[in-house]
Amino acid sequence: MEIRVDRKRFIQSLSLGSSFSGKNKVLPALDYVKFSVKNCDIKLSSNDGEIAINTMYRSAVTENEGEFFADPKLILSALKTLKDEVVELCIVDNRTMEIRHNNGKFSIPLGDVDEYPTPKMDEEVVKAEVSSELLFKWVKEARSFVARDELRPIMNGILLYYKNGEFSNLTLTGPVEKVFSGTIRYETT
Repeated sequence: MEIRVDRKRFIQSLSLGSSFSGKNKVLPALDYVKFSVKNCDIKLSSNDGEIAINTMYRSAVTENEGEFFADPKLILSALKTLKDEVVELCIVDNRTMEIRHNNGKFSIPLGDVDEYPTPKMDEEVVKAEVSSELLFKWVKEARSFVARDELRPIMNGILLYYKNGEFSNLTLTGPVEKVFSGTIRYETT
C-alpha cells in the first residue's frame, strides 16, 4: 500500500488522532494508532481504554484500502525532521511502514492491527454543534475547578453532558456543578 500525504497536514491530523495513545500503562497496544485507509481518506484512531478519538485526514493520494497499526511518536518524530511538502507512506510486508522522501526513507515497525482494542460505542449518540466561543467560555469558567491529581487522572477533566434537553458541564472534583447555557443545535440517533 502506498499513500501520498501533505506532510504538514498529516502531522496535524496524526497529532490530534493520537491524543489518547500512550496513556494506558496496562495495555501496550494502546500506545499505537490505528490507521484505516478507504476512498482516499485516512481515519486515525486512538484510545486509552475509556475514551477514544477518531479524526480524518482527507485527500490522501492512494489506490489502496486497508488498515495498519503504528506508534505515532515514531512517525511524528520522523516527519518533523523532513522539509519535503509531500511524503509517501508505504506499507511493505504488513510489518513495516516506510516514510519515503526526496533524500531517502525512514522505516517504522507496525503492530498487528487485530491486537488493537476498539472501545464499544454507546447505542444512543448525541451530536452537537457548539460555537468555538461558547465552548471556550465553558472550559474557561470550569477549569478553576479541575483537579491536578496524578494518581487519579480521570479527575482532571471537564465532563460535558446532555440531560433534560440542555447541555451542562461538570468538573469531577466534587459536587461543584454549573450549568452553562448557549445556542446549541443537537440531534440524537
